[in-house]
Amino acid sequence: MLRWRYEKNPLQSYEVIAGKGYYLAAYIKKRGRFKEFRIAEYIYDQNILNKKELKKIIKKIISKFNCHLISFSPNLLDLNAKKGNLGPMLTFNALNLSDDDHEFYLKISNWNNSLGDLELF
Repeated sequence: MLRWRYEKNPLQSYEVIAGKGYYLAAYIKKRGRFKEFRIAEYIYDQNILNKKELKKIIKKIISKFNCHLISFSPNLLDLNAKKGNLGPMLTFNALNLSDDDHEFYLKISNWNNSLGDLELF
C-alpha cells in the first residue's frame, strides 16, 4: 500500500526515507519565497527509534532541501515544535450513524489522520 501511495505516485513526487523501524513520505511545497517540507506519512516503532533519533533524521532531510518550515499531523508525530492553527477544512456527513457515533466522530481528537490521508491532487 505505501509503495503505491507514495513511491509510485504519478501525481506527486514524494521523498521516501525508510530504515529500521521507520517510514517517512514527504514532499516539498513551494510557497512563494518559502519552501515547506510537508510530511504526508510517518510510521515508526518507538521501541526501535527514539524521539532524539527521529528529530535527527528530520533535521537532516530539511537541511538537504533547504526548507523553511515543516507541516505534519501532530497525532502522528510530536516534535515539540511551534504549532499553528492551520489545516484543511473537513466535512463530515453522518449518513446512517447512531447519535452516539455521530457525537464521537464530531470530535477531531477521535480521528487519527496523516496529512497523506487528507491530500487532494
